[in-house]
Amino acid sequence: MKGRLEFFKEDIEPLDFILNKVIKKSHVEANDLLDAGFIKNVSNELEFNVHYKPEFEFIRYWNIVKEYGVAECKTTKNGAYIRVNEKTLHFLKQSGLKKTHKDILDEKALNEIEQRKAKVDLELAEKILQEYPRTK
Repeated sequence: MKGRLEFFKEDIEPLDFILNKVIKKSHVEANDLLDAGFIKNVSNELEFNVHYKPEFEFIRYWNIVKEYGVAECKTTKNGAYIRVNEKTLHFLKQSGLKKTHKDILDEKALNEIEQRKAKVDLELAEKILQEYPRTK
């Protein structure tokens, strides 16, 4: 999973919704997530005088789906959309993004343990060198 775009636990439900929806419908776009309540239509201004658009959140999901290659992600002059590809159904049958998210967390935990072990090994090696000076 190294180098993969990460996502949060809260993203699993909307992402799985997208993948389930593309199997039933020809494509999914931002309005589908708005209608389902996964994206809120917030009209207030955010920091730096930037206006929030529901499409921004959809594009974030679009990028995650594209990164994992589990559906076809396209853009046209009318906007972005996601459609089913040959991997979508198989991916969902394999527990979808819940398993992928768990794998990411497991890999992070493993990397953290390996880093701590390397640090302890280095400290132990330094201590051994200090306690047992070179002898001829």
